[in-house]
Amino acid sequence: KMVVMDAQNVKEVAKLVDFVFCAVNMKKDEIKALEEMYAKAEIPVVSNNSANRWTPDVPMVSPEINDDHIRVIEDQRRRLGTKYGFIAVKPNCSIQSYVPALTPLRKYGIKQVLATTYQAISGCSEDISLPARTDLRRKGSPQKQSHIFISTLSCVSLSAYSSIKSGIILFILC
Repeated sequence: KMVVMDAQNVKEVAKLVDFVFCAVNMKKDEIKALEEMYAKAEIPVVSNNSANRWTPDVPMVSPEINDDHIRVIEDQRRRLGTKYGFIAVKPNCSIQSYVPALTPLRKYGIKQVLATTYQAISGCSEDISLPARTDLRRKGSPQKQSHIFISTLSCVSLSAYSSIKSGIILFILC
């Protein structure tokens, strides 16, 4: 049996929950205020929203990659005056799809990652696409530093191309 309540009624909701996963469609300032109200009510908040992704004491955590970032929560608790409540955010959907694949490759000297997302085409999020730099392959002699080119689409297959000689790695996440 699902119970539906008004999320703005923090005191009532906080009596019934131990944890909040926040994924709402509101203005960023409203989301930040709502998430802070829950944290101040001593409820841990994990947010799917982008509103707190640039807040200095709110960690953006990919547990398999940067679990140590959780330590910043102590600074956040001091700022909010909480003992148990906090806010942590997850990365956006495109980052969480390719960063786990890239992380083990760091030991090979990756210097740059260029990412292209097509979230606006899929109906997700907003258009934050960057142009792909495939022109480096066509010119025959890419720059001396390592590059990774990434393109994400809303589908479910993964193909990877690796050229050791040129130092270019291409991931197409679909």
